[in-house]
Amino acid sequence: MIQNLSLLAYTIIGANILATVTGFKKESFFLKYHFQISKIRDGEYIRLITAGFLHVSTSHILFNMFGLWMFGSPLEQMWGKQKFLFFYFSAGLGAAALQMFVYNFQVQTLYDVIELNNLSLTNPDLLLNYMSQSDYNHAVSSLSLIHI
Repeated sequence: MIQNLSLLAYTIIGANILATVTGFKKESFFLKYHFQISKIRDGEYIRLITAGFLHVSTSHILFNMFGLWMFGSPLEQMWGKQKFLFFYFSAGLGAAALQMFVYNFQVQTLYDVIELNNLSLTNPDLLLNYMSQSDYNHAVSSLSLIHI
């Protein structure tokens, strides 16, 4: 059975598709609005919202829009437009907050490895005994963002 989507669900799906397709076609648009912790910490708080409309792959947007298609209208009917919009944006902001928490936890773990083993960032070969190259690269590129 194909369900009827509400105007609000269509609008949200359309906004997601428009933002994502624009991001696929214009890298500058994607880079300006995607979730990037350093930019958010520099005061670009709009990214906390815009990142919820950008998707990094076709499968990513298809899966998310399928979920919105399946659950958007029924939730809106049950809660009403205002509560559904609050839920939608809260889910996006909650995902951003969780991502920032995990990110900070991962970088803090790097500091713990360095401190507990009397290591230095100036000698990556020693650190690579404790973590993968990609984890090291990610963490080192992020160190300037963390204030301990």
